[in-house]
Amino acid sequence: LDTGGALFHEELVAECGMLPSHVDLALTELVGWGLITADGFAAFRRSSHGGTRRRGFGGGRRATRASALAQAGRWSRLRPLAATAGTPVRFPTHTLETLEAIARTLLRRYGVVFKALIAREAPLPPWRELLYVFWRLEAQGEVLGGRFVAGFSGEQFARPEAVGLLRTLARQPGRGEPRILSAADPLNLAGILTPGERVPAFPGRHVYYRDGQVDPSGEAAGSLHRAPGS
Repeated sequence: LDTGGALFHEELVAECGMLPSHVDLALTELVGWGLITADGFAAFRRSSHGGTRRRGFGGGRRATRASALAQAGRWSRLRPLAATAGTPVRFPTHTLETLEAIARTLLRRYGVVFKALIAREAPLPPWRELLYVFWRLEAQGEVLGGRFVAGFSGEQFARPEAVGLLRTLARQPGRGEPRILSAADPLNLAGILTPGERVPAFPGRHVYYRDGQVDPSGEAAGSLHRAPGS
């Protein structure tokens, strides 16, 4: 695009000598970094965000996105405008390796990852940077993209084994078992994934759960099971 100017999708495939799927992945990443744009970018943007119909295993969404890429018109470099009011143009500062390491750590910790879930995490790269890494992992078949947790908008990504576990738990009847979790534990998601107020992550404070729901009364605290790692 730097040397040949604006090009259509099929021209990019021919010029690069790459598979269309590899070109699609590269275009998606470059769009994410804010380096390129297309004549029909609005259609591509809708497909990238999944529209109103989502599939938990992501296959249909990838096909839709690839189709939109091919039909997005000409692709061209997005030339940064001259800095206005003394504000310089900013680019991502994290390497791809760092972003992938962070994304995989979040997946190991939570199983399912989305923007609202990591609101209480220590300072992280912007979600938009992590999002394109998750797209990359999805395209490589390492994670699944879809809608796994109800009540939250935006992209969600999950480890395949986490999806199976969620389905198993959803079919099991509640047993009323209480659990206790340190308020400083990263899994303290009270007020984020569950209704009610957040519980500050102070040492010495605890969150009480019963069948996955926060128990504000903390009843039967003496019989609570301590969650692993808490």
